[in-house]
Amino acid sequence: MDNRLAKAFVGIIELRDEYTSTHSKNVAKYSLQLGKKLYLNETTLNNLRFAALLHDIGKVAVPDAILHKKTNLTEDEFIKIKNHSIIGANIVKEANFNRTIIVGIRHHHEFFNGEGYPDGLRGKCIPLISRIIAAADAFDAMISKRPYREAFSSKRAIKELKNCAGSQFDPKIIDAFIKLFKDNKLEI
Repeated sequence: MDNRLAKAFVGIIELRDEYTSTHSKNVAKYSLQLGKKLYLNETTLNNLRFAALLHDIGKVAVPDAILHKKTNLTEDEFIKIKNHSIIGANIVKEANFNRTIIVGIRHHHEFFNGEGYPDGLRGKCIPLISRIIAAADAFDAMISKRPYREAFSSKRAIKELKNCAGSQFDPKIIDAFIKLFKDNKLEI
């Protein structure tokens, strides 16, 4: 995979939406910290980094009115948001990114209990890098101010992750995340 192409895609994200740009960089940072804690090899860490940086690239197809909405999304708007993972996977597939990165992006909103999207994958059927990105993505989203709510404290976000371990998130990933946080090794 060409690093220049990945940087170009990150540039597109930066131009599209400042929040998504900062969020993507944070998700990559937390994902890599988790990956190292889980002793992933360098190739997997590299794939994880690119998948995390580009996990929201599909949001380029979501209208600003939906991305920045301050009230609850309608069912149709939520469907458009949910499609960003498929659109993102298709974008990087067309650019000849490797399969690990493609599936990492496609499945970062799958839930450990099978109730996520787009394919309703469950447990270890969800690619490992998607499970890592899911935790990092949720954590950063919670500690960030959004148009529809104030930011959570880091402690509150960690509590939410713990509460959703086994349902939304892989419990082993959350255990590693909590350990990083408690040991003051999570760079926020």
